[in-house]
Amino acid sequence: MRLYTPTRDKLIAEIPLFCKIRPLARPRMRYHVSGVYQPLENQEELRSELSRYAPLRIDYPVLIDTFIQLAAPKRTRLLHPVGRTHGDEDNLRKALNDALIAQEILVDDALILGGQNSKAFGPESLALIRIFSVTAQHDEVTPLCSLSAPTKLAP
Repeated sequence: MRLYTPTRDKLIAEIPLFCKIRPLARPRMRYHVSGVYQPLENQEELRSELSRYAPLRIDYPVLIDTFIQLAAPKRTRLLHPVGRTHGDEDNLRKALNDALIAQEILVDDALILGGQNSKAFGPESLALIRIFSVTAQHDEVTPLCSLSAPTKLAP
């Protein structure tokens, strides 16, 4: 069996952001509050940072790498003070992707084929977005396990 993965071709854009990235959870019903929770508030600072890159318009498949640094609490000795208030790595990435679409830098999030993500803690909040074009040539990946049906063992 062969699996193919998209390969990075050229760096299209490197976008540094010097603002707090807030996680963007999916909208969901809250039973103690009437209506649907829409997690779009607090995105204005992020969108204004991205407005500097508004002439950039991407309407083809890309790979996007995101490096997000959150401000560590002042009173901690932990190297990675992960907590519920810091947000999931995938929700932080979703906030960045949605902001790229809101600023019309990226036409549609369906054009994102993948990428690497990381979340770290440091003295201040910042992020780096790297957008790569995708080459037509793919790397072949050999799976470590077979995806065939499991065999039955004799009793």
